[in-house]
Amino acid sequence: AADTVKKVVDRGFDVSRMVNARRQRATDFTPFTNKPFLANSFVSAGLKTTKIMTEDYSFGLMGSLSIGKWLHEDHAVRMNFNVGTWRDNLDATLITGVEVNASYLFNLTSYVGGYRTNRFCEILIVAGPGYASSLRSGKMSHAVSGHVGANLKLRLFKDIDFFVEPLGTIYSNGMA
Repeated sequence: AADTVKKVVDRGFDVSRMVNARRQRATDFTPFTNKPFLANSFVSAGLKTTKIMTEDYSFGLMGSLSIGKWLHEDHAVRMNFNVGTWRDNLDATLITGVEVNASYLFNLTSYVGGYRTNRFCEILIVAGPGYASSLRSGKMSHAVSGHVGANLKLRLFKDIDFFVEPLGTIYSNGMA
């Protein structure tokens, strides 16, 4: 096809010529592919602290296991399973909590800067619903939850990432 940009008379140094000349695809460009089904799937395990924001409960430690899949270079879904404990500050009763939630991940870095498989640092937005239950002195309580936060991911090796994910979670009454 013919070039639709009209020629500009050269009047010396022009920054726009230099900027336009540097528009090129990175040498490490890899097209996103989603075939076969397990391509772009991931598994993660981690530890997290939790704090129910009242004075009645202490900080707790939770273990987390999740599996997910990148559906597109910017969009992923993930299922999380979390188990942990915390204490009631009034009578030191141990509370055990279990939570299952789904998360939608939006890769903000990839959306703004393009998809690259070897990017060292990425920022993702995380949101989703969940279901939680807690056991305290033989009494089971149930709650629904919603969470939103950010995932700050560092690529350590080709297939190993380290991430920090601060989340804010809202529970319906009954979690503790």
